[in-house]
Parts: sequence; structure tokens; C-alpha cells
Amino acid sequence: MSEDSPFFLFDPDSRGSLYFKLGKGHPIVNADIDRVLDNDAEASNDPRMLPILIASHKGLIKNKRGRPIHKDSFKYKGRILWLTDEVEARAAEIREERQGMTAIEKRALLTPKEQAAEDVARKYKMGAGLTLINAISSLKSDRVFGD
Repeated sequence: MSEDSPFFLFDPDSRGSLYFKLGKGHPIVNADIDRVLDNDAEASNDPRMLPILIASHKGLIKNKRGRPIHKDSFKYKGRILWLTDEVEARAAEIREERQGMTAIEKRALLTPKEQAAEDVARKYKMGAGLTLINAISSLKSDRVFGD
């Protein structure tokens, strides 16, 4: 596989994925190293693999402890982006429904965005509406997915 190819960095069977993880500070598991050594013929001769192999040999590479952080996954971020569109559409519907109400009638109600987030979170079993609003807000500050 060519080192110029984007698959070099993201294919879990190539040594480029280990360089990518090492550079980003992501945890490298011994199973990843074994997979690369089994599938990439040039991995054992590459001098950039030496620090990774030494760390593995000395036992410095450990599995990440604790629950996995699912909020860093592309699946979670994609789902939040999709739910953002749904919340905005539902908020527009709620604004239309409340068009003829007086200020006194609206006083006890949630804002349209909060009510929409509650409805969407309940529909897709995402917890409370404020949790969904916080997830949307934190995603907007993300470097890759943010505005």
C-alpha cells in the first residue's frame, strides 16, 4: 500500500494507522500492533515502528481503562448532526403552532427549541431535552463538525 494513499493512515492493517494513533495521542493496543505485523510485510523493517515496538516490548502499552467514550465516535457525532436538523424542524413547527398565543399563555411553556429537543429526545430515547441541547452545543464547538 502506498504511503501517499489515505488508506495508509486509516486502514487498521497498515502501519500508517499506528503512526496516526501515535501522533494524535490515541491509545495503541497490543492487538493493533500484532494485526499490523501480521498483515503489513514492511512493518518490521520500518524505522518509525521502532518506538512503538519498544514500548510494546517493555509493557508500556496498556489497554485503555474505564468505559469507552462514545461521544468521540463518528457514529455519535453523525447522529447528533441528524438530530440537530430534526430539532430545528420541530422548533419551527412549534413556533407556527404558538403563533396566535398571547404572552401570558406562553409564559409557562418551554421555549420552542427546548420543547422540540424534549420531543425529539423522547422520540429517539436520547434522555432529556437539555442533554440533547448540550450535545448539540458541544458538537458545534468541535473542530471537525462545528460551524
